[in-house]
Amino acid sequence: MNEAVSEARANGIATDSAEGQRTTLSPAQWKAIFEESALLGINFALLAGGEPMMRKDILEAVAEVKDMVFPIFTNGTLIGPSYIDFLKNGPIDTLYLGAGVFLGKVNSDVIDFINTLTPKVVKEVVLFGSSAIINSPVPQMRKALEAKGIKVSNRSFTCKGSMGPIHMGHPNKTDLDDFCKFDQIIKGC
Repeated sequence: MNEAVSEARANGIATDSAEGQRTTLSPAQWKAIFEESALLGINFALLAGGEPMMRKDILEAVAEVKDMVFPIFTNGTLIGPSYIDFLKNGPIDTLYLGAGVFLGKVNSDVIDFINTLTPKVVKEVVLFGSSAIINSPVPQMRKALEAKGIKVSNRSFTCKGSMGPIHMGHPNKTDLDDFCKFDQIIKGC
């Protein structure tokens, strides 16, 4: 994928201005890159780094590319009503949903998000998370999703989270490496 972006930059799709500022690719340009990538047999592009949900315009454009899978890694803080409407246009084949545990409970924003989902919007959910005190946030999320009739994968991942001095420094590099190994579909970790 870096080659496609480098070639796009070489062909003037992305350039440096005279002031040394990088111009960004437009949603249409990203869509064109991914459509060409699909024609070349690339069927997977991980959208991560920074916060991909800040560029809804790009997500809407790449959602139109039908021959590729686009996992999106987000911290979820920007998922509000407009994103929920966007996601409802699904179907989302596999949603990777993660959460931490605070005071023994999954963040209420995550539960609120789960409550907006339907089996028509998402076909399957793979759960992951971290926790310092209880074993895992997965059972709480699983219960909420299954109550809505949404299929939850038997595969899940949990690592230690930190709370003050308890498990300080977690998740750490080893935890992240373990997460990358957790599911072979996750490329580029």
